[in-house]
Amino acid sequence: MATNTTYINNIQANKTISSQPGYNMYGFFNYTNRTTHNTAAATYTPANFNKYTLTARDWTYAFSGRNDLTSIPSYNMVNAANMFQTFAGCTKITSAPTIPSKVTDMGSTFRNCNNMTTVPTIPAGVVNMALTFAECAKITSAPTIPANVTSMGSTFSNCYNLTKAPTISSTKVTNMYSTFRGCNNMTTVPTIPAAATNMYLTFRGCVKITSAPTIPANVTDMGSTFEECINLTQMPTIPSKVVNMNRTFFNCQKITAVKNIPATVKDMYCTFHNCKNLAGSFYILSNNVTNASSCFAFHNNAKMLNVYIHSGTTTYTTFNTYLQGKDNATLNVHIKTF
Repeated sequence: MATNTTYINNIQANKTISSQPGYNMYGFFNYTNRTTHNTAAATYTPANFNKYTLTARDWTYAFSGRNDLTSIPSYNMVNAANMFQTFAGCTKITSAPTIPSKVTDMGSTFRNCNNMTTVPTIPAGVVNMALTFAECAKITSAPTIPANVTSMGSTFSNCYNLTKAPTISSTKVTNMYSTFRGCNNMTTVPTIPAAATNMYLTFRGCVKITSAPTIPANVTDMGSTFEECINLTQMPTIPSKVVNMNRTFFNCQKITAVKNIPATVKDMYCTFHNCKNLAGSFYILSNNVTNASSCFAFHNNAKMLNVYIHSGTTTYTTFNTYLQGKDNATLNVHIKTF
């Protein structure tokens, strides 16, 4: 293992992986290098080490995995731009530092900091917030998402004590994969950015939400979007570009009415599994649904559900085959053609 002295001698030669000017703190104090860092602590304290950190742009993995740290060291990070996984796995820290204004990448910055109770303000230039606060189980509030963010994949995944969704100021977010998955104390939902295309698992397991947000027109993937949202009372309108509805409303037992399924949908596996209180009629406008297995499993037989499908289509064949096999003998789901 190289010593910190060796790292310091090579910092300028290494630069940053993004070819930005300045020193590179990539992995400098992380779990792998913690022994040499601790041994050299008397020499490389913030007071005399800041001449190296002052111009550092890349802080990727800098303190990653340091589960011995109880607070954030006061190194000068004013020029930091990349904070990917900077504090990931620092399980004993309880508060977050101020994020420097030049930062653009906050992917996994605080991932699995599961004792952290405060969150920082997110700088205006940040683009990547994938997994930023994932597994931060003790945070109760979320920062406003600034206007330049494009990725929010798993940003707040399994933040069990988060009670209110953040304001998303960005209209550029395309990826909302698993954004709030497992936030089982969250009672509100945010406005979803118009650019969003991926909403796979976005609200899975958000058991306290009662209403769904409007789904933007460009969304194509709604797999498991509201799975296990057991207090959701109303299904949102499904946009005309959605292809995947695999497990979308799985176990959403309080939904009583189904809205029409657009012509683009191909996968309806377990879409309404255990939605026991569905009743009335709806149309499946798609001719190409190829998977409908368990779509209405455990539907309450006391309430008739009529499904209108174009005759002679793949969708008709798929659902007819499924309902003949049935998941249980008393589904009371009936195909009608139009």
